[in-house]
Amino acid sequence: MVLAAVELTGIKSGWSISDSLSELASLTKTAGAIVVGQITQKLSAPNKSTYFNKGKIEDLLRRKESWQFDTLIVDDELSPSQQQALEERLESRVIDRLALILDI
Repeated sequence: MVLAAVELTGIKSGWSISDSLSELASLTKTAGAIVVGQITQKLSAPNKSTYFNKGKIEDLLRRKESWQFDTLIVDDELSPSQQQALEERLESRVIDRLALILDI
């Protein structure tokens, strides 16, 4: 599994992106899965249709063979259309943080 997140620019929060991804990795391990990689993108707001921008999706596609992942876990809540768009482009299962928590 690969963990992925958008780091919002210009917005301060109590959590750093690394702390949030560390917690997501712990949740993933609790669910019995192995994390093989992490990827982040800095944006002012997530892309409304695909969550990540085109370049980051292409980066994930390039890394897919070497990381050999079949599931992407996004550290945010995805809309159904964002999830579907990512699954189609990556030809992988995509779940968000909430779905992972519910799975545990």
